[in-house]
Amino acid sequence: HVPRRLAATIRQNKFRVTVNTRFAEVMRACAADRPEGTWVTDEMVRAYTLLHKLGHAHSLEVWQGEELAGGIYGVSAGGLFAGESMFH
Repeated sequence: HVPRRLAATIRQNKFRVTVNTRFAEVMRACAADRPEGTWVTDEMVRAYTLLHKLGHAHSLEVWQGEELAGGIYGVSAGGLFAGESMFH
């Protein structure tokens, strides 16, 4: 079910969605500006980037114009995708 307000936003074409184009950038954005801290360390970015290169980790990027406005990354196994973190 797509809520009416979300459907209206989508029709406005304000956003563009890409997949696997900025994996490490999405991870770093997920770690940024969290007052409680983050578990997304440089070591985790390196490890997950390797998983991404091997085809086991993926990202979805949401763009507003040329700005990365949101995204999610996670790991896939079989038909399961486990989202690890997201930002907006």
